[in-house]
Amino acid sequence: LHLGCGRRLIPNWLNVDLYNSDIDIDICSNGLSIFEENYFQVITSEHVVEHLDMHEELPNLLDHLYRILDIGGVLWITTPSLQKIARSYLKDGARTLVQGRKKRFPDYTTRGYSDSIIVNDIFYQNGEHKNIFDFSLLEQLINNSKFTDIKEVDYEEFSSNHMEFPQRDDAEQTIYIMARKSI
Repeated sequence: LHLGCGRRLIPNWLNVDLYNSDIDIDICSNGLSIFEENYFQVITSEHVVEHLDMHEELPNLLDHLYRILDIGGVLWITTPSLQKIARSYLKDGARTLVQGRKKRFPDYTTRGYSDSIIVNDIFYQNGEHKNIFDFSLLEQLINNSKFTDIKEVDYEEFSSNHMEFPQRDDAEQTIYIMARKSI
């Protein structure tokens, strides 16, 4: 299951989003209830969880994902990383973050503001982002939904398991999480 696919429809995956996907559903409601328990071996969600309310929508989604993931199945989540963004900003200033954003969005501009505006752009994305996570916070939320073996992995581990997914060019700002359903 490729959850929150946006315009990135991946062949041989069930691509799910609100619109223009293989199955259009609202993941914040009970849209995933159409799937049986233990149905998917792998669920991948790239840059989706930051758009959800952390106290209501995200726990509900994680509970649904746990229900529809098969025993032994793997959940992969990526999201902007508070730690990586802060570390990059403190080490190199905002210029590196701006350059990273321009790799992914060639027309990106700070609109005449100081490069430090990039931190706001990444954290809030014009009001679309509701949360920014570090591993500890995301691990707590995932653990609350009974997932086990929750670990942060690097981009190479994620991409080697999902070579069919096009590179996003934002690894320097992204946290990659893998979790399992053991029972």
